[in-house]
Amino acid sequence: ALRDRITATHDESIEEDQVDVTITLHDGSVHHLFVEHAIGSIHKPLTDEMLDAKFHSLCDGVIGVEKATALRQTARSLGGLESLADLLRHAAAR
Repeated sequence: ALRDRITATHDESIEEDQVDVTITLHDGSVHHLFVEHAIGSIHKPLTDEMLDAKFHSLCDGVIGVEKATALRQTARSLGGLESLADLLRHAAAR
């Protein structure tokens, strides 16, 4: 039901990492939000802690916390690996 009440438009004047949202409620009140740079953009990159949290939110339920932690740690040391075998072993589903 909510989807039928939404009108999305594309605004060529804003950058791809920006958002400009206006919401009009049934009582006529209007709420507006402009985000100059989205989190994760080149201008507002994710911190290591934010990346870790996002990674675990996507992986823990699929491969488990222990394997996800090992995968994250192995991926962080990718440049020093002799083989991708360890990385692939950690990435396999439970």
